[in-house]
Amino acid sequence: MHSPVTECAIITLKPGVDLETSGTDSAQAWSETLSTVSKQTGYQRSYWGRQLENPNIVLLLIGTFPLPTTSTTSTYDTNWASLSAHQAFMNSPSYQPFTARLLPLTENIHLHHFTPSVFPPSVIGSAPVIEFATFYDIQPAVIVGNTRKFQGVLDEAAERGEVPAYLGGVWGEVIEDIAKGGAEAGKGRALRLCLGWTSKEEHMKFRETQLFKDNVALLREGVGSAEVHHVAFKAT
Repeated sequence: MHSPVTECAIITLKPGVDLETSGTDSAQAWSETLSTVSKQTGYQRSYWGRQLENPNIVLLLIGTFPLPTTSTTSTYDTNWASLSAHQAFMNSPSYQPFTARLLPLTENIHLHHFTPSVFPPSVIGSAPVIEFATFYDIQPAVIVGNTRKFQGVLDEAAERGEVPAYLGGVWGEVIEDIAKGGAEAGKGRALRLCLGWTSKEEHMKFRETQLFKDNVALLREGVGSAEVHHVAFKAT
């Protein structure tokens, strides 16, 4: 069985691009873009949303969002069944028209893939807000175990009713070497952590708690740099 992957497209829109208002040219182009992706082999579902901190940046996640289980569909099926399925799309005849429709809306697109730790990572589609963290220039032997420990602390605290705003999470190593902003310089290993919260405000309140202060060092060891954003994802 192929390892499930999630494609992450970080898209910087041109100023004034409106993806939400029905009838606008940009919204129609975005709708056609999502429709093209949905027709590719290996696809099942995708989610997208704007960064709350910078609404001009859109995140599109394709992969690890299984369809409901049926007699012919395993709960381990994913949007892209494997990295090779996505690569096949990039080599297909539909890929050039796809990019031609999307690129006029954008200033920059950064693509990469990560391998999620949980199948399915339903929190990404169900939580009102996702804390979307990326750790760059990592030492995998350190940060992978520490990330698992950090999420374990949150999970246990939530079970005790101490962090009611926390809704679960998923993490995974990025397959490609990447750097902040999709830069070519300084590329290295990276890790993605997505934690679900009832709101951005509740997450920021959690950062002031003793529980967070006692455990945040786990996410700083073996890491060159990090960035954190918040995204309210919606299903396509």
